[in-house]
Amino acid sequence: MTHGNKPIAFREPLPHGSLAPDFRLPSVAGAFYSREQFRGKQGPVLLFLQQASPSSAALLRSIAQLRPEFVERCRAARRG
Repeated sequence: MTHGNKPIAFREPLPHGSLAPDFRLPSVAGAFYSREQFRGKQGPVLLFLQQASPSSAALLRSIAQLRPEFVERCRAARRG
């Protein structure tokens, strides 16, 4: 992760509901994504996985199956 083209060192996890720090991350397709692009939208989930790893593929399948539950829990949390 970078901030102003300088690497951001690993930090402790942010408390629930905290605003993420500014970031600019490249995608595997060569595009770049920043926190600002997600303002006012559902927040992104960022995963850093080893390419072509069997365990990464299994994790992605599990995440795809859990997505509907995750989305509903996020909506419920916003409703209070």
